[in-house]
Amino acid sequence: MPPPVTPVPGVQLTDLQTLSCGRVNVEARGGQCVLSGYVATDDDLKQVKLIAANVPNTSLGNVIVTPWPQCEALQTLEKPLQIADRPTIDIGPTTELRGGDPLRIRVGSPAQISYLYVSYIQADGSVVHLVQPNGLLPQPTLPRQTLMLGSGENGNPKFTVGPPFGREMIIAIASRSPLFDHELPAQQTERDYLSELRRALIYKPVPDMPDRELAAAITTLHPRRGVISEGVPAEQPLSVNLYVNFAYNSADLTSDARITLDRLGTALRDPRLEGFSFIIAGHTDVKGGADFNQKLSEQRAGAVRSYLIAQFRIPAERLATKGYGKSQLLDPDHPEDGVNRRVQVINTGAASQHN
Repeated sequence: MPPPVTPVPGVQLTDLQTLSCGRVNVEARGGQCVLSGYVATDDDLKQVKLIAANVPNTSLGNVIVTPWPQCEALQTLEKPLQIADRPTIDIGPTTELRGGDPLRIRVGSPAQISYLYVSYIQADGSVVHLVQPNGLLPQPTLPRQTLMLGSGENGNPKFTVGPPFGREMIIAIASRSPLFDHELPAQQTERDYLSELRRALIYKPVPDMPDRELAAAITTLHPRRGVISEGVPAEQPLSVNLYVNFAYNSADLTSDARITLDRLGTALRDPRLEGFSFIIAGHTDVKGGADFNQKLSEQRAGAVRSYLIAQFRIPAERLATKGYGKSQLLDPDHPEDGVNRRVQVINTGAASQHN
């Protein structure tokens, strides 16, 4: 039998508030207070264990060590990490990796159309951006998609474990509109990344509009070495095929819709796209009658067209609208889901005739 633990007088749950950078939650489970969350240092973890061992009816749950800047990233993303419909990250059965081991990262997109960002915070504090919507007009990720990173297949980069070593973190963020107003560099310092992330989270095109909609997931790992990427993915051709989502029974543009359309409007004025015209297609979910949904889909397409013309002076003849009602569901398996309430902007590939 292990020796009995000698109680330390004066230890109490309020001591959790003294942790330098972290959050440990106290959850009631069957008459016990279970401590779970994250801390910044091994010393902080020892303090949490001390509290669990000395406060009556208290036990230790899952408490991970996330050194700065990882702990600051968790604090910044506290609300998005609590969203139920969030991306998923899977790196396999173990997070203890050794030099030379392959690293394959499976990322799943949420049940909504989203702009997906996957970033790797390395042990040296640098941030490598593995996935981001890039190009003149960033393209969203469709619902319930799986991205395989690091496999080296189909011309994609291959990841293996190499220096530096230490605790590391993978962050996946799914935003309903492009999160940043520019393409992030392939690698940047953690300070620059977190500063840009905080600015993006609080940005609103109109100050009194609701907050932006986004969800996040994280996973931590402790490799003996950092990630080495071999190979460069091929550049994707310029195209436009994006989605703008709407609230139920509404054709009003949300904050995320305006942000997405601002990027679209800027792209449509670019010389590379000035010679093309576009179809703005409105859609609804299956709730309601056919006539009502047909009219609503036309109103949604019209709202997008009017915004682009008014805000960016896009020639009207470049933008055709069409309402499809509930006839073309994006997710037929979930016909009432909000992902079906959308406007799709499609590059027809045909040169416009305006001068």
